[in-house]
Amino acid sequence: MKNNAFVNNLIKGTVRSFLLTIIMVIFYSILMRVIDLNSNVSSVVYLIITSLSVIYGAIYVARANGKKGWLSGMILSLVYMILIMCISGFMQGFKEILSLYAFYRILIALGMGALSGMLGINL
Repeated sequence: MKNNAFVNNLIKGTVRSFLLTIIMVIFYSILMRVIDLNSNVSSVVYLIITSLSVIYGAIYVARANGKKGWLSGMILSLVYMILIMCISGFMQGFKEILSLYAFYRILIALGMGALSGMLGINL
C-alpha cells in the first residue's frame, strides 16, 4: 500500500514538473519571438527551466511522501530526465542527446532533486 502511494505521488510530481516545463517553454518561446537571443542563452535558459521543474516536482513528492525526501527527489529527477531525453530524442534524434552534456544535465538534476527533496521534507 505504501509503495502504491509512493508511485502515485511520483507520477503526480512528474506530471506537475512537466506542466511547469511546458508553461515555461511556452513563455520562453513567446519571449524569443519578441527578442532575438542566441543559442548560448537558450542553452542556459533550458537548463534553468529543467532545474526549476525538478525542484518543484521533488519538493511536491517529498512533501506528499513525508519521508526520505532525498530519495524521492532523486527518483523524480531521474524519471523526469529520462522522459525529457526520450522526448528530445524523438524530436532531434537520439545521437544528439547522448552526449557528455546530457550526462552532466542528469547529474545536476539528480543533485538538485536530492537537495530539493530534503528541503521539501522540512517545509
